[in-house]
Amino acid sequence: YSPAYFNFYNVTQGYTSNSTFYIWNSGGNVLNYTIFENSSWIDVFPNSGTSTGEHDAINLMIFISEDMSGYYEANIHISSNGGNGNIFCQIYVIPPVTPVLSYSPDFIDFYNVSEGWNGSSTFEIWNGGEGVLNYTLSLNSTSSWWLSVFPACGTSMGEHDVIHVSAFVCDGMSGDYYGSVIINSNGGFGVVSVHVFV
Repeated sequence: YSPAYFNFYNVTQGYTSNSTFYIWNSGGNVLNYTIFENSSWIDVFPNSGTSTGEHDAINLMIFISEDMSGYYEANIHISSNGGNGNIFCQIYVIPPVTPVLSYSPDFIDFYNVSEGWNGSSTFEIWNGGEGVLNYTLSLNSTSSWWLSVFPACGTSMGEHDVIHVSAFVCDGMSGDYYGSVIINSNGGFGVVSVHVFV
């Protein structure tokens, strides 16, 4: 039989593959063989046969589930009336790349200001995980008339992006006002609270 070894390195979750190995009779008469394996990520077809010298192709199918991660190995066992053998298989499944939303601070306070005032402050967004963090920013409906945020979207592979939050105090405003910058991303959800006392 050949080959006696399969190496599937650095595959991703959900990976599938088809390979082939061959079994044949290199002696006389008829070789009868049976193939079996007990691994959840390998399947072979057909799992039995005969050979009088011809090379029989055996399909080796790989199925990597969405919850597999790390190193796996398995043996495909061949038993026959002409001897026994093993085909060694190994695979390394790359862990999923997961972005993580990170931001700071989560509260901006403009303290005591007077009517007609406008000012700005900043916070930072970055990817605390792996891969690419994609994010969009919006304001809650009660604060969109006196707050603005720029930029309204971005990406991070770990670098810190500076986000500008500007407040505008109109005539007639007095007292406490609270607003929120809402962060939606593929690495999580976040809120930066904003307060101004006029």
